Amino acid sequence: MPDSGTFTIEKRTDVIQPRAPASTVTFERALDETRLPAPPPRVLAPPEEQSPTFTAPEQKRPSLCFQPDEPLAFALRRVSLDQFAVAIDALSDLAEDRNTAVHEARKALKRLRGMLRLVRDEIGYEVYRNENVVLRDAARRLAPVRDSWVMATIAEQLQVAAPEALPPEAYVNLHDRLMVRHLQVAYDILADRQGMLDLSTTLRTARARFASWPVADAVLDYGEALVRHRIPDSFSSIDRGIERVYRRGRRAMRSARRVPAEVTFHEWRRRVKYLRYQTEALNLLWPNMLGSVEASLGELADVLGDEHDLSVLGTLVVAQPELLPVDTERYSLLTAVARQRIALQRESFVIGQRIYAEVSPNFVARLRSYWRTTALPPRR
Repeated sequence: MPDSGTFTIEKRTDVIQPRAPASTVTFERALDETRLPAPPPRVLAPPEEQSPTFTAPEQKRPSLCFQPDEPLAFALRRVSLDQFAVAIDALSDLAEDRNTAVHEARKALKRLRGMLRLVRDEIGYEVYRNENVVLRDAARRLAPVRDSWVMATIAEQLQVAAPEALPPEAYVNLHDRLMVRHLQVAYDILADRQGMLDLSTTLRTARARFASWPVADAVLDYGEALVRHRIPDSFSSIDRGIERVYRRGRRAMRSARRVPAEVTFHEWRRRVKYLRYQTEALNLLWPNMLGSVEASLGELADVLGDEHDLSVLGTLVVAQPELLPVDTERYSLLTAVARQRIALQRESFVIGQRIYAEVSPNFVARLRSYWRTTALPPRR
């Protein structure tokens, strides 16, 4: 494999710092917003009623996929810059639907972290680590907004899945209180103009660094580092990144089975998402095959996401009993949460065993064969 040069970089100084809450939201204003139409709930159980969503290759955004005749270095830069644009644009227009905007921004940042993991060995650990920290902290800045919104929506979904757990009015009151909590959290973060300006500056600065990645052999200044070569157009540039993500996901699945706790399932979910974004980028190597793998990974991520959200909801109700002040109703809700989590955990293992049926070297070898036969002349 051609020498890709040595990467070194100083510690980033543009990491976002936490800020104090900006203001408060009145209860009346918050409760009014809770009455806005909510997206249709996803039924949590029974698992057999779930239907995976498969995105046909021709419907997938081309900007998310590496093109068969596209040099790898160019594809990585193009996909990365597109995702920066998605995140920056979403956060520039929060007036229409702030929850969707925050979700899209966080998803774009996770895709970018998936791309970093794909070429971690080519760009070097220092560059990978520092850029990953910047993206991670940017996403964490928005996390409370997304998480508090999910708590309200997961309560609605639980009402559909377990209507017998609480009286209808108790579910409505729980949802209203969670929505008031969400609106307060969202206002504290999104109304902080300086904090949002810092976030936008961080993302624009990171985008400029990604844009400087060479798509042809060159010597470019990257802070204190010199990028001497473009990333070679070879599967060897990404095979270790794919193998590492797949192997860690497979290991995380075994850990979740051995110790079925919130932390182990959450770690597995993180690994599943990284692998999903990587297979998404490689989708056009063989759309019918990798499209189904990506769809299964998306289904698994959704199941693990619901499991995690239910776990957080149970923890939140215990920590803040005023959300559901009647003791018997609170215990009934926690029982329903536990049952739904068990059902989702079982479903996740059924899907996960199919995805992680191969050992990591075999999975990577299969992708390598797709890579070699995708373009003419054959790629390395």
